[in-house]
Amino acid sequence: MTGIIITLIAYQVLMLGIGWWASKRNTDSADFYLGGRRLGGLVAALSASASSSSAWSLLGVSGAAFAWGLPAIWLIPATVLGFCINWFLIAPRLSRQSRENGALTLTEFIAGPPGDPARRIMMRLGAAVILFSFTFYIAAQFQAAGKTFASVLEVDQAVAIVVGAAVVLVYVWLGGFWAASVTDSVQGLLMALCALLLPLIALVSVGGPAELAASLVPDRGGEGIWTGQASLPAAIGFVFGLFGIGLGYPGQPHVVNRFMAIRDERAIRTGRRIAITWAMIIYTGMVTLGWCGRVLVTDLGDGEQVLFVMATLLLPALAAGIMVSAILSAIMSTADSQLLVAASSVSHDFQGGRDDGN
Repeated sequence: MTGIIITLIAYQVLMLGIGWWASKRNTDSADFYLGGRRLGGLVAALSASASSSSAWSLLGVSGAAFAWGLPAIWLIPATVLGFCINWFLIAPRLSRQSRENGALTLTEFIAGPPGDPARRIMMRLGAAVILFSFTFYIAAQFQAAGKTFASVLEVDQAVAIVVGAAVVLVYVWLGGFWAASVTDSVQGLLMALCALLLPLIALVSVGGPAELAASLVPDRGGEGIWTGQASLPAAIGFVFGLFGIGLGYPGQPHVVNRFMAIRDERAIRTGRRIAITWAMIIYTGMVTLGWCGRVLVTDLGDGEQVLFVMATLLLPALAAGIMVSAILSAIMSTADSQLLVAASSVSHDFQGGRDDGN
């Protein structure tokens, strides 16, 4: 337990240090909201990926694989589809056009050019929708972070929520977009490390891919093996329903604003390769971990706890602390980006954006 606590404290101190460093890079509103549009491909890819993938990408996907078995394999192409839509279709156009019209937020970009009579109304309406939606989402992320702190550190959940929220608020307030992007990049790397290391160790513990594959085949034979559904229409509905997950990624303002901040076309191409590779690692790893959990942990009541259980079962305390930090990374990387977008909605979009002469 001591090793886990030390790891978590060191992680939070690192996040605050990045926020302090990022505060030195902000000289105007373009820096605070979009990092001066100087984001490189690596940071853009990792920060966009981490902020689009909350705790669901680690706890939810592994829990689904634990509960469903082989049908969870469809989660991999379903989620990667969203990354492909973002990086192949949205990123090049949004980067170029937002640079041309000087928009600092997604709401400002879609509201129309300066001088449009409906521009202010559209910006305020968009800002209101974002604030309403993100208020609940950010609160849920802070609650999830508080639950993680409370369960690991054995403190009151209310205190844990305040601590987790305070760390995120401080580094976002200090460094704005730079702080959110760089911390999200660190968090994205930590999530990828978790999705590589823990499933590999679990796969070895199971006995290898052949043993795992044999455990996933149900006794009833091949009927519904790939979807868990008894009929063809139900199987098609199951697969298409999961692919709907990928359609949510292009609509997330705290993700696509990275495309408005990215440096140039070359950075987009670099970011595309990194982001799609990251997605493959995360979702393949978590599905594999859930499958291994079905073999190694038979009495788990809540499937979404499989990552916690496997980390403590298979790893020493310090390494388990890193895995828990990866879960916090998934939570915080979403919360900080959403918090920044919500702040920009209040301070920029509700004011009508740039001076448009009205």
